[in-house]
Amino acid sequence: ALQEHRSWPPPPDHALQIPAHVKIDRWQTEHRTADVTTPTAAFAVLALTDYPAWRVRRNGTDVKNVVRTGGVMAVPIQPGPNHIEVTWRTTRDQGAGIVLSLCGVAVTLALSWSERRRKEVPVP
Repeated sequence: ALQEHRSWPPPPDHALQIPAHVKIDRWQTEHRTADVTTPTAAFAVLALTDYPAWRVRRNGTDVKNVVRTGGVMAVPIQPGPNHIEVTWRTTRDQGAGIVLSLCGVAVTLALSWSERRRKEVPVP
């Protein structure tokens, strides 16, 4: 849905839908792209759960002022053609969790290997 570019979120009785042409290019789990053409500045409202890991780009430039409220993201768009790209990226906390998990697996394997070698050594 496209909403006229004013303040977000608008009061329910002031939400105006405007004419626009929307073409979904890709709608995959971690990568979504769409082309939106509109005659006025507006918000493209995406029904994506708000997580900091979503990276939003409009016409190749990062969008810093994405409005996130009520479980949706509202991307400000300019009059004319807009190419919107939303991609999932790994955040620092996720990266740290992956590293810690791999360290845990490595320690478990090392201890298991050590215990197995200890049992294989004959006792005189």
